[in-house]
Amino acid sequence: MVRHKGYATRAYLLVTLVVTIPMILIVYFAAVQEKEMLISQYENQLLRASAILTRRLPNESFEKILSEEEALEFDNNDKKVILNKKLQPIVEKLNGIFPEFTLGYYSKDLNSIVALNPVLGSAEYMTKVNASLLYKALDSGKPEFGIVNTALSKEKAVLGVCNPIYDNGKIVGVTWASIDIEIVNQQYYMNILKGFLIALLVWIGTLFIIKLIFDKLRLELEILGHKIDKGEDSLENLKDFPQLYPVFDKINLLRGSLNQHIARLNRILETVPIPICVVSKSGHIAVVNQTFVENLRDYTKEELIGVSYKFIANSMGSSNERSLFHRALNGEDIYGERNNFFNREWLVNAVPIRSIDNGEIEGIVTVLYDITEYEKYLEEMGRLERLEVVGQMAASVAHEIRNPMTVVRGYIQRIQHKLGDVYNSQFNLVLEELDRANRIINDFLSVARNRYVEKEILDLNIILEEVIPLISSEALKRGQTFNIELSPSLPRVLVNKEEIKQVVLNLAFNSMDAMETYGQLLLKTNNDNDHVVLSLEDTGCGIPEKYLGKVFEPFFTTKKNGTGLGLPVCKSIVERHNGVINICSECQSGTRFEVKLPIRNGQNEESFSVKNTQPL
Repeated sequence: MVRHKGYATRAYLLVTLVVTIPMILIVYFAAVQEKEMLISQYENQLLRASAILTRRLPNESFEKILSEEEALEFDNNDKKVILNKKLQPIVEKLNGIFPEFTLGYYSKDLNSIVALNPVLGSAEYMTKVNASLLYKALDSGKPEFGIVNTALSKEKAVLGVCNPIYDNGKIVGVTWASIDIEIVNQQYYMNILKGFLIALLVWIGTLFIIKLIFDKLRLELEILGHKIDKGEDSLENLKDFPQLYPVFDKINLLRGSLNQHIARLNRILETVPIPICVVSKSGHIAVVNQTFVENLRDYTKEELIGVSYKFIANSMGSSNERSLFHRALNGEDIYGERNNFFNREWLVNAVPIRSIDNGEIEGIVTVLYDITEYEKYLEEMGRLERLEVVGQMAASVAHEIRNPMTVVRGYIQRIQHKLGDVYNSQFNLVLEELDRANRIINDFLSVARNRYVEKEILDLNIILEEVIPLISSEALKRGQTFNIELSPSLPRVLVNKEEIKQVVLNLAFNSMDAMETYGQLLLKTNNDNDHVVLSLEDTGCGIPEKYLGKVFEPFFTTKKNGTGLGLPVCKSIVERHNGVINICSECQSGTRFEVKLPIRNGQNEESFSVKNTQPL
C-alpha cells in the first residue's frame, strides 16, 4: 500500500511540474506583457493630455500673459498668482475629460508650478513635482516618460510625462500629466489572479482524475495480492487491467524460482563447515545447519526447528537476557565476540535481519567459528622468542587459518550471490573481516626472515602511478591534501613491483593516520648518485623521540587497533631489495620516511627477472 501511495504522489508531482507550473508561468508572462501594453496606452493618453495643455496655453507664452496683465515687474509670488488665475481654469476643465490624471503647468523662469489639478498640497512642495522627469524634459527638449515617486502623489509611484513648452524656440516651462501606477497594477494583479485560479482548477481536476485511476488500480492490486497469497491462477477479476496479466505470470514464475533458490540455499548451508543458526522475530529457531546440530549434540534438526532460542541459550550456559540471541533481537550488532560453550572456544557474529521497507527487525542470523585450536596454537606460540614467533607464525597461519577462511569466504559469497541484496550489508561486513584477517596474514609473511620474491628491472615512477589513485582517493575521503613530485627520467631499479607498492601504501596510510583533517602528504622521487630515493612527508603529529628506535620492531604500535606489523613489513621488504629505509620525525612537526633503492647496473638490458630467496 505504501508503494501505491508513492506512485500516486509521483504522478501528482509530475502533473504539477509538467502542467500546472508551465500554466502559471504562461499566465504570469501574459500578465506582464498586458501590463506593458496598459502602460503604453496610458503613456499615449498622458502625452495627449499634456499636448492639449500646451495648445490651450494663452498666447502660448507665460511672459505674454504677464505682459497683458502688466505684471512683468511684479515679484515672483505675485506672478505665480496671476498665472495661476489664468491657467487654473484650463487645467480644471481638462481634468474633467481626464479625471484619473493629475495635470499642471510649470514655469522655468519662476521655477514653480503655476497651475495644478487636483490640488493635493501647499505651495511649499509644488516645485518638487516630477523633478527627475521635469529636468530631463528641460534638458532633452522632448517629452519624457517615467515611473517616479513625487510629493504631489504623497510619495506614491506615478506614471507621468513632462512635455516642454517653447516660446520663440526657447523652453520656458513644461506641461505634465500623471496617473497613479496603482490603477495599472490593480488590473495587472487581477489578470494574474484570474490566471492562477484557472491553473488551480485545472490542477485540482487533473489530480482528481489521477486519484480515481490509482484507487481503481490499488483495488486491482489488492485482488492480485490476494490471488498470489492463495496461489490462485485465475485472472478473471483482473479483466479491467489486462496490463497486470504479465505481472501475475511473472510473479508465479518468480515464486517457483524462489522455491528453487531456497532449496539450493539450504543445501549450501548444509555444506558450510561452520555452525549457522537463524532465529525468527518471535524468538523461535527458523533455520540451523547440520554443523550447528552436531555441535549441540543429543538433538536432531527437526527437534530444534520451532523451539525458543532460550533453549539453545541454556545449552550454551548463558542467561536469556545476556545471550547473543536476545541482544541481537534487540538490535545489537555482534561481531567477533568470543564465547565458550559446547566445551569449545568460539568467535561469534550475531546480527539482526532488518526489513528493507521500514528497517524493523525480522530475525537474526548467527555464525559461529570454532577457534579452539587457534587459541591453543597462540598459547604455544607465546612460549617462543619474539623474532622466532614471526617466522613460525607466517607458515602456521597460512596453513591453519588461510585455507578455512578461503572456504568460508567462498561460501559466504555464494550465499550472498543467491540471496541478492537482502542481507548485502551483513555479508559485506563478514567478508571485510575475512579480508582484514587475510591482510594480517600477508603482513606476517612479509616479516618472515626468508621469502621467495621475483624481481624485475622497472621504472619506480610507473609503479607509483598505479598506487597514486588509491592514495589520492583515501586522502580525499579524509579531507587531506596529497601532493606528488616525481622526478622525470629516473634510472630503473631491480624490484618486485607488488612489494614496492605495499611499502608505499603502508607508509602513505601510516602518514595519513597520523594527520588530522586538512593535513598534507607529499610523495617525491629523485636520483641520489647510485640510489633512487622515494620519500613521503606528512604534517602529522610526529613520533616522540623515545619511540623512534622501536617503530620497526614487530608488534610495536601506538595505534588503538594497530598490529605493529606495518613498518616492520616495509623494513623487511626494503632490505630484501638491498635498500635502506630511514625515518626523520619531530613532535607536532610531521614525519619523513625515505626509502633508498640501489640503481641496477647495466641499464641497457631490456628486461629480465631474478628469483631471490636470500635471508635478511
